[in-house]
Amino acid sequence: MGLKRDVSLSAALAYQGKGPYWTYILHRIGGSALFIFFTIYILALVGVQAANGILSNWIFQLIFLPFMGALLSAFMRNIAARIAAM
Repeated sequence: MGLKRDVSLSAALAYQGKGPYWTYILHRIGGSALFIFFTIYILALVGVQAANGILSNWIFQLIFLPFMGALLSAFMRNIAARIAAM
């Protein structure tokens, strides 16, 4: 029932995908980053001292600042598209 794909690992790694490929990769990276962020945030709410230390680290904040900006930007674009479709 499923697709039969006989692709070697070297051929798969050499794939020069365009937009959809990079969108998928960025989607996976963003999902992983969200999982890590929410896990640390929940641990900080519970009171785990290590999580509080990680959240207060300036390097952690510097890494997640662009990520949160991209997330907010995507959210706002989605709302704008929904309003325009009305």
